[in-house]
Amino acid sequence: GQKGNVHKRSMSAATDLPIISEREEPYHDEEEIRDLQKQVKELKQRNQRLEKIIAEHKEEVDNMVVDYNNRLTQGRVESDERIKGLLRDKQQADEALHTLQVEYETFRQSKSEELVRVREEKLAA
Repeated sequence: GQKGNVHKRSMSAATDLPIISEREEPYHDEEEIRDLQKQVKELKQRNQRLEKIIAEHKEEVDNMVVDYNNRLTQGRVESDERIKGLLRDKQQADEALHTLQVEYETFRQSKSEELVRVREEKLAA
């Protein structure tokens, strides 16, 4: 059985690959080397194109993130400003209300004093 296997192996080798004696012709090797070099060159170019695309996408994403963060910060600043403005408005409204309350109290006081005086005058008359 051993001899049969050896024979089979050399047969399949003969069909798959050029026989060693044929490969002694140098142009086969040079052609193969040129093909491989061409394939390597094409793969390198493809990789460079892919790297460029990846870099562009990364830059695009980075820019989107920066833009988003800027808008977020801007939104926060605008929101803070708006809140400060509303708080100022509320403070002014509180002060105005306080002033009105004081004026009303003063007015009420003077009216009641006036009523008391009128009543006293009527009683005196």
